[in-house]
Amino acid sequence: MVIKVNDQYLKLVESIKKLDSVVVAFSGGVDSTLLLKACKDALDEKAIALTIDSPYIPNWEIDEAKDLAKAIGIRHEIIKLNEIPSIIKNNPYNRCYLCKKTLFTMMIERGKALG
Repeated sequence: MVIKVNDQYLKLVESIKKLDSVVVAFSGGVDSTLLLKACKDALDEKAIALTIDSPYIPNWEIDEAKDLAKAIGIRHEIIKLNEIPSIIKNNPYNRCYLCKKTLFTMMIERGKALG
């Protein structure tokens, strides 16, 4: 059986259409860019991209995310995060989990605020 990539993309778009709205954690990488484009195609103005800008992310990555969101034509917000002090200072074994939890909690809160 041959499955065309376009068929899979259309299935993704149809699945997203079942949602009321979405916020995409957008890094500007291949995966989040594809998802963002699908969300834009499915929900148009009800899809928003959020990108975290922190001292640990190179400026060129933020600029690339901005450019890609603009090219897709989707609303894009940057959440500025100056630091995650306790995680960096204490460097616990589960620091990656704690950092991601902090970042996604911020994005969820912003998504709720946006409706």
